[in-house]
Amino acid sequence: MKIGISTGLFFTRNILEALPEIKEAGFDVVEIWAGTEKYGSFTHFNWHKDRQTQSLDVCLRGLGIAVESLHSPFSELVDISSPDENLRTFAVEEIERSMYCLKRLGGRILVVHPASTDESLKDDISIRFSQCRKSLEHLYVRAQDLDVKIAIETQLPHIFGGEISVLMRLVEGFSPEACGFCFDSSHANLYRKGAISTFDELALRIISLHISDNKGSADDHLVPGAGMINWRDLVYRIKKSGCCEVFMLEVLKGHTDDEPRDILVSSRRAALHLLHNERSK
Repeated sequence: MKIGISTGLFFTRNILEALPEIKEAGFDVVEIWAGTEKYGSFTHFNWHKDRQTQSLDVCLRGLGIAVESLHSPFSELVDISSPDENLRTFAVEEIERSMYCLKRLGGRILVVHPASTDESLKDDISIRFSQCRKSLEHLYVRAQDLDVKIAIETQLPHIFGGEISVLMRLVEGFSPEACGFCFDSSHANLYRKGAISTFDELALRIISLHISDNKGSADDHLVPGAGMINWRDLVYRIKKSGCCEVFMLEVLKGHTDDEPRDILVSSRRAALHLLHNERSK
């Protein structure tokens, strides 16, 4: 498997400044972070502007870095499951716009949050589900037009979309080749069943990965091995399933004092070790 990394590690910095550091650390594949508001709008990368997308494309090509995926925007105002129809429509439009950016950059997978706010489970779940499904149906059609795939992220368990049964219902009727799941190991490790069992239940529809670790109580997004996930067993399952071509790291700085440059190096080293241990060969 190739090893990739999300540019979200640098979401508070201009992406054009961060990419040379990513390349220097040995990464040739990335997931582009299209944040909004407090998640990097638009310090990191303003995907609304064609000129910035063009500049990013030139930079990526110059460095020899390929785009595998793009994490679509999410925030309190960008939530495809919002009961407020105006906000839901706005969210779909924003994510659709980021999909065109993904295509322009040569990527093939759009990662989408089924919901974005901690308040989502306080609403009528049937309404949340209906709104999310309606949004996905629209995005699914657009994705097929552009020949890209939609990967619905395994959301945190306290947010809508953080339950296996709900995720499975959300993809019903969609082609597995065009719409599946982005398995977020840090999120899944907080599920009642844990990361390993969650992967097993979703494996047939997993098309993308967000790899990071946590200590079992919060979404830490640590370097693999710095938390409590059983990586030996999880990596064995990932490789055996053949679900993904890229071991995409989504490590973030929020829960560590380490500098991003050090996190780059340690996360790549950890990924190389995990992918080449005896059991996962």
